[in-house]
Amino acid sequence: MERSNNNVAQVVWLPRGRHSAARGGKITLVTIFAILGLIVMAGFVGNAGHVVTVKIATQNAADAIAFSSAQWMARGMNAVTATNHLLGEATGLVVVLEAIGGPEADQNMEDYPAQPKTLDTVNRSLASTAPMNGLPVYGVTALRPLDQKFVDFVVKQLVSPEGDRAKFKAFATIYDSKFVLKKSTSEYLMAKSVANIGFFVPPPWGYISAAVAYGVHIYSNVKLAKIGVEYVILEGLQILAVNPVVKNFKVTLIEGQLIPALAAHGDFVAGRMSKSAKQKPDAGEGIVNGAVGDALRHLGDVYHVEAALYPGATNFRLPIEAEPAPSMRGTQTDEPEWGSDELPTVKAEDVLGDFQDDINDNKKKIRRRIQELEASIQMLGELEAKIDKLLADAKDMKADERQKYQDEKQEISRSRTEKQQRIVELKKQLAELQKQQDEINSAIASMRQPLPPGSGNISAKPTHLAHDKMRQAEERYTQWVRATYPYVDSFRAPILSQFDSLLSESDAPKHFRKWTDRYTLTKAWQFRSGFRFQRDSNNSGHWQKDAKADPLQMYVMLGAFAKNGERRDRKGHEPWTPDTPSGKQQAEQLFTLIGMTQRDLTPQFSPVIYPLATDDGITTFAQAIYYNSNDQTPLAIGAKSKTQAKLGWDTLNWDPTAATPEWGAEPFKSSAKWPWEIFDSSTTFVGTAHVRLNWQAKLMPVTESRFNQAAKASLVNPKMTANLIKARLFFKQLVTH
Repeated sequence: MERSNNNVAQVVWLPRGRHSAARGGKITLVTIFAILGLIVMAGFVGNAGHVVTVKIATQNAADAIAFSSAQWMARGMNAVTATNHLLGEATGLVVVLEAIGGPEADQNMEDYPAQPKTLDTVNRSLASTAPMNGLPVYGVTALRPLDQKFVDFVVKQLVSPEGDRAKFKAFATIYDSKFVLKKSTSEYLMAKSVANIGFFVPPPWGYISAAVAYGVHIYSNVKLAKIGVEYVILEGLQILAVNPVVKNFKVTLIEGQLIPALAAHGDFVAGRMSKSAKQKPDAGEGIVNGAVGDALRHLGDVYHVEAALYPGATNFRLPIEAEPAPSMRGTQTDEPEWGSDELPTVKAEDVLGDFQDDINDNKKKIRRRIQELEASIQMLGELEAKIDKLLADAKDMKADERQKYQDEKQEISRSRTEKQQRIVELKKQLAELQKQQDEINSAIASMRQPLPPGSGNISAKPTHLAHDKMRQAEERYTQWVRATYPYVDSFRAPILSQFDSLLSESDAPKHFRKWTDRYTLTKAWQFRSGFRFQRDSNNSGHWQKDAKADPLQMYVMLGAFAKNGERRDRKGHEPWTPDTPSGKQQAEQLFTLIGMTQRDLTPQFSPVIYPLATDDGITTFAQAIYYNSNDQTPLAIGAKSKTQAKLGWDTLNWDPTAATPEWGAEPFKSSAKWPWEIFDSSTTFVGTAHVRLNWQAKLMPVTESRFNQAAKASLVNPKMTANLIKARLFFKQLVTH
């Protein structure tokens, strides 16, 4: 059978474009659902990423707020510490200046007490007996005029002047040093007067005593010359102490303006407003509160969150308090380091030694020699009488024999004349010795006159040192004294070295140390109490409350000082320092804070398809701590030490590698400098006042106790409050770092 032609395929060639357009397509239902799932998944991932991004940004905001606020607190603590040091440094400068002439020099007071007046009388009396004097055989006749001029110049012109020049116009160190020079002058003049006895001892035994006398005169003159030079230096310091420029610099500028301004700055940093500031309508809360509030607002704007801080930024307070005011109970017994005002006076017995015995021995020798000469003259007379009798009885004596007897009579006469002349000389020497003895005894009588107790220095009067108001045992451990004394120790060190080299005869280094120690307590008490020294007369004054001077305060850590007791400081043993649950809780409340942020959250894609788990947005929180990384090694409460305890958690922050002195410690030693050289930038000055400000801040894991406190107090945003309250139930699961 043949195949049919109807089944033969026909090939039709179409144009290329027409061929493609003619092809059709279709998608399966599975593919449609797959694409829809991918779209849903993309929306889910996008929303999840958006939530995570917002969560991280919000957490970063909480971290930044907590850390920034803690950092401002650390800066505030460093600022308070630096202010304390500036107050201590300024007070130290005042102390060093005031120790030179005392506060009496600022009040133009002057005095001429009985103690130096008596010494001046003695010195002027000894000035006539001290110059070299004695027998011409020892060569002192030619030297006496020169020695007399030298003694008169040192004594009458410098050390013991008369009239208005004799009055003291500066006290404290200057007075004590001058008094010592007057006393030393009496000793050396007495030594010279006694040495003159050696020049009146006749030869031959007088040669040894004359040599000793020359040695005493030379040594005493060298010392008197040095005393004269030191007295001139002290006169120059007195002129400096009473100079109006120095007074204005110390009293008006530093005490009246700089120190109150620094104290006011400390009040401002601590958040304590002055009376005038409180009256202003725009009075702020303090620099730290203001900085924390600004940081809170700024970071909230940057991260687009509502920010909160616990404790609240508007009532934030540094963990410090004002140091308690002085108790005003006065001092009954001086502290051992206070020093004594009983300067040693001249004791004639110490200078003269065996003077009376020596001079009496010399007088006995001369009298014995006179007696011997008188006996010899008597013997010569008897011998002459025998010759005369022999010549009268011998009628037939030859001429040559008679001439021999006549020659012998002439020899006897010559010898008798010599001996008589020698007796006259010896009696004259005896009279000179007696005169010297009478003059010295007269000076001794003046020296033995009873004197009032003490040196007569009006700076040492109890009323001038506020004994009835300032309690030394309390003041020595105040923060103000501890901030001041290391600077005093540093400032005075080169001056003490200078005094050692230039004013050693006057004991100026010892006196300057005593008065700088005393005025460290007195000036600190002055600023803390608001009392000021007032003049009553030329030589008397008192302390009274100055209505224009408010008591100033330094700031210490909370709990550093008790309110009552002999020694009120307990630095390093504050209630928040023990490693106990109570101590840890208090430390956490004082030194930690929590930053909290709230941000509303809107899904990136459809909120209908992708609803959020909560309508309260995202709330994050972070905790930070501010701390001091210096050493913390407290001393036992009440322990006495020559160095201050190494306390980092404090408002002084002395360098822990340095031995910072407590009040009354042995002075630091350095090379010699004059006061104005201390501030010369061309020289390097290193003392004991080393400081290391080391308050820092860092983030820390959020503690449950602190978080619970913050959650209860968060009233910035209701949503934040709701989230935090809920989070308390899941605290351990929520904390991430």
